[in-house]
Amino acid sequence: RERCREWRLKMPTSRRIVTVVAFAAVGSVGVLATAWLYRSVKDYGWDGTLRLIWEGDHYTPAVRDALDELENLETQAAVRTSLMDLIETSLARAKLNTVDDDQSVKKEGWTAAHRPGNLEKDLTRLSYDLDKLAAKVDEVLTKHIDVRPKKKLLSSELVKLMSRADELLQIYQKKEEATPAFQ
Repeated sequence: RERCREWRLKMPTSRRIVTVVAFAAVGSVGVLATAWLYRSVKDYGWDGTLRLIWEGDHYTPAVRDALDELENLETQAAVRTSLMDLIETSLARAKLNTVDDDQSVKKEGWTAAHRPGNLEKDLTRLSYDLDKLAAKVDEVLTKHIDVRPKKKLLSSELVKLMSRADELLQIYQKKEEATPAFQ
């Protein structure tokens, strides 16, 4: 013990401070690592935590594939939503332009991509694409708890889009029957 005291007394003050700071830093890192590990094990379990440390993702490859597929399908649904909005705009414009009896006024409001002849084709193609997307969503396996809410949300969004497409198709077909200018 005497030697230890002598050594401490001979040690310069700045060196003691560095030693104390180093021990404090190592202790803090240890406490933070332990807290992170505890939280990770609590959230993901041991398997998920080890997968997170080793692979960088706590999901199994099958669950990750399912989530990636759902994200891809969400992107495709967003594209279909924007196409649906464009078609709705064209139909609204057509509805406004058919109020007058002048045939030239009726044709001015159409966009280049959505003329009356193309609208029915676009609506049926959109309805078909939405059906295919819904089938792909149904194919995604939902064994994991994180996949279920995403799949349910995407399915309900697609159902809303499909009903919108069917309503637009009915509106277009009624309008086509009512006005010969669409042909």
